[in-house]
Amino acid sequence: MPEFDLVYSVVLRSDIPIMERELLRRYCHEIHGDDGTTLMHFLCTRIDLSHLIYIEMDTFSPKSETTKTLRIPHTFVLMIDGGVKNPSIGFMNYISP
Repeated sequence: MPEFDLVYSVVLRSDIPIMERELLRRYCHEIHGDDGTTLMHFLCTRIDLSHLIYIEMDTFSPKSETTKTLRIPHTFVLMIDGGVKNPSIGFMNYISP
């Protein structure tokens, strides 16, 4: 069982295009709201905000034994939590089942 150090939590907006949502769905957790909206939540070991158009992030899913590098347009991002000196609360050393 691999162990990943979760440093960042990235949540995408609920209004991203359907095709992009379907492509990203297998790499995230979905958060369902009471109003029928769905947010996409990524567990990340690294993010790079230096690109002008997108963020690059190494993410993992509980179903996977490896990380996956994804590039997400800045406009899709709702929230980024955590950091190298202040990891995302409640998700440190997440162990995938």
